[in-house]
Amino acid sequence: MATAAAEAELKQQGAIEAARDPNNPVTAADALAKIELESKKAGVQAFSFDPDASPEEKAAQARSVSCARQAWGWASANLTGSL
Repeated sequence: MATAAAEAELKQQGAIEAARDPNNPVTAADALAKIELESKKAGVQAFSFDPDASPEEKAAQARSVSCARQAWGWASANLTGSL
């Protein structure tokens, strides 16, 4: 039986292969969205960046998402049962 991570990776690979097939309506954007979704479901941080953004802008976006997730984790851990 496959692990959740292996299953997510197989789904991602399937999306990539479908996007490469010119006879398939799946686009590269569809494949990227699937990769991001499956990564998040597997508990991995995944980001989508503006391709025209500078490296500094991309780093700032990644930091802000990471900080928000850390804050949410703290709030969830410390406020559970008090809401």
